[in-house]
Amino acid sequence: MHPALAGVIVPTVALVALGAIPYFDNAAEGQGEWLSTPRAWPNLIIGAVVGAVGTTLLIFYDASFHVRIYEWIANPGENRFLPGTTTDNPDFNGWPEKLNFLKSLRSLQTEVNWPEELTKIPLGSKVLRTDLLGLPAIDLDVNLSAVVVEQMIPVGMMVGLPLLLSGVAWKTGLAQSKRDHMILQFSGFIAVYVTLTIIGTYFRGEGLELVPYTIFADPNH
Repeated sequence: MHPALAGVIVPTVALVALGAIPYFDNAAEGQGEWLSTPRAWPNLIIGAVVGAVGTTLLIFYDASFHVRIYEWIANPGENRFLPGTTTDNPDFNGWPEKLNFLKSLRSLQTEVNWPEELTKIPLGSKVLRTDLLGLPAIDLDVNLSAVVVEQMIPVGMMVGLPLLLSGVAWKTGLAQSKRDHMILQFSGFIAVYVTLTIIGTYFRGEGLELVPYTIFADPNH
């Protein structure tokens, strides 16, 4: 994600959305009661499981675990699960180069040959002509690949996946009222928050590599 999106915009929108729950779920029945609807517990459990498992799978995809699993299956006996491991075996079957764009979402930007005219769209000199107003010209070249990977895809997933969850829950009869949907979404939000906190604290190493936490204080210093 773009740093401004991850550090400012998303937390702000999340806080506003949490604060808006009482205005969306404004039914008088069961106010002030925990899990008051008949389907409250199933929605809480499903929301929490989907949030935790879904977030973990997305993190594994971002860390290219599917590439390691593919190479491990294709090369029995080779240790490819630990990051940084290499092999001198000339017969080693690595991840197909033609599928490099599927290694992670970032690969859509780094492994795809985007046309140069889409990576340097001159908005400053073509669209936002501040020089016509007597102001300094804006040096603004937009990289469409970065916009897609760092902004459009994250926002689309953060909005689309919860909507998909609510849509499936409504179709299957799991969530039928506004409160059902709010319990489903809120439990999912908490599960995502806890999952990201645990993985970010205990399973992020140098360079944010996805490895077990190994940095401990030396009692001799």
